[in-house]
Amino acid sequence: MAATVERVLADNPRARLIVDGISWSSEDLLRAGEQLADYISRKFNGLQILTISSANGALITVAITACSHLRVPVLLLDPDATSTGFGAAEDVLISDRQFPDCGPSVTVDERLECYLARRASGGSCSLPSDAILFQTSGSTAAPRAVVKSAAAVLRDSARIADYLHGDIAPAKVVCAAPVFHSYGFTHGLLASLLADGEVVFRRPSSSPSSLARAVVQSGASTLIALPTQIQMIAELRALDFAELKQVVSAGAPIRADAVSRVCQDYDFRLLNVYGASEVGSCTVAALHETSAPGSVGVPLDGVDILIDPADGELLVRNDAFAVGYFADAEIRALPTEDGWYRTGDLAERGEEGLRISGRRGDLINVAGRKTRRSRLECILAEHPDVLEVQVVTAEDEFRGEVPVARVVVRPGHARPDLIDWSRSRLAPFEVPREVEWLDRLPRSATGKLIYAAHATEIEH
Repeated sequence: MAATVERVLADNPRARLIVDGISWSSEDLLRAGEQLADYISRKFNGLQILTISSANGALITVAITACSHLRVPVLLLDPDATSTGFGAAEDVLISDRQFPDCGPSVTVDERLECYLARRASGGSCSLPSDAILFQTSGSTAAPRAVVKSAAAVLRDSARIADYLHGDIAPAKVVCAAPVFHSYGFTHGLLASLLADGEVVFRRPSSSPSSLARAVVQSGASTLIALPTQIQMIAELRALDFAELKQVVSAGAPIRADAVSRVCQDYDFRLLNVYGASEVGSCTVAALHETSAPGSVGVPLDGVDILIDPADGELLVRNDAFAVGYFADAEIRALPTEDGWYRTGDLAERGEEGLRISGRRGDLINVAGRKTRRSRLECILAEHPDVLEVQVVTAEDEFRGEVPVARVVVRPGHARPDLIDWSRSRLAPFEVPREVEWLDRLPRSATGKLIYAAHATEIEH
């Protein structure tokens, strides 16, 4: 049997998923996958790709197992997305929600129902039969579909399993990261299965207190979380996480004040994982109270890193690279240089390993004078009344573009005069021309700030 999710389930018979209080053994998931594959083969002809629109870890696992039987690729889609948008040809959509063109519900197992719809878009599909496609976060541009072989995904997941669970047996995990994203899929689902463990899935919107209860009730040693959840845990404090040994975060930096409070208040180790859908997990940092902002630690086994001496961009190389991007029913090769992938992130080396200092594309050009968005965000976040800040650009008739701050105020605090405060800390051209006060900043499913939608034009 080839390297597939089906193979992982067969090789780890004690592994178990718990979704919405329902327990699934490896045998249950394998059987349900076979049943779903049989139904799809009888119902649909010429299937070229199966698109999964769901956050349900059991349905995702069952559907991917079915794809192994059917020898068709699978696309994991954010269930809040309005359409696939990737030009998949002759695809079938599977979901736990009923779309207008879906037929009646299909009972895969007495514990699991789903809906299926044919969504033919014409043309042919050139994807490998074992491909797993992940939607990128869309934080700086429109989401894309990253094409990875099942073997590459499993190599990435095995690295994670060794690091997280190598000395913790049996692995017991609570996962609050979305399974349709590569982070939740590899860290929460596959790494747990590879460790023959038990994983309890919680919704990404789960409160810190509900996550703590899930940890206590399951006896979990590992919590797979989002940066926003780490922030909320830091603010609430005094939660009971029982014998929890480690909390994992990825997808976006954790604020320095949140790191400090969590490390002061709890005994578990706080891990920050750095990576990308295109190349998997690359580095991990065990954070402590004095960790520098942006710390991402040291490479995982089998991962090589390089900092471009010309501009400071971080390059990575490993055995979990994507094949490329899928668009308009074609694969566009992953851009690499001599086997290295350019991450777009700027990095520095320090005593604790790597630190991400910004993005290549975060330059703001104000009438010929340049600054970095990451620099402005870091300084503005130092204001004691500011909970979160995001800097975007707005078109300006005279200066070309100007910085605009989006700000969330700390609960119970008044809105400060942030522009006046920043004049003594920033150069005149760096001072935000406007402040937008928001209840929450726009984020992706994994907690990344979304920059694709910029501020409106500044009027004079």
